[in-house]
Amino acid sequence: MKANLTAQPLEEAVHILGGRWRIILLYFLLNGPQRFSDLQKHTGISRRILTVNLRVLEEAGLVLRTAYPEVPPRVEYQLTPDGLALRSIIHDLYSWGEKFGSRTNRNSATATTSLPVE
Repeated sequence: MKANLTAQPLEEAVHILGGRWRIILLYFLLNGPQRFSDLQKHTGISRRILTVNLRVLEEAGLVLRTAYPEVPPRVEYQLTPDGLALRSIIHDLYSWGEKFGSRTNRNSATATTSLPVE
């Protein structure tokens, strides 16, 4: 007889990581701390959408936001240990996208980036 299977952990992961931009933001943060403007430049998304997604990742404990008391203000985002724990998953998704993504005719800015060094 099969054990009682539940999809709840997967549902939780999709709730946090779902959406168009969150895994992509985590991908760029694998290279180390990034400023807001750098993340916006890498992704090409609007300030509002970037802010919303970074807040979700911060609330989930995957991203740490550090504001420096400087003029002009400087804010950096970096992965927490829980965020860094997603490294292998993100690498696997990247590799899967390289292999199977060519089956689609979509070209995206993130498809041409290189995989971060471990």
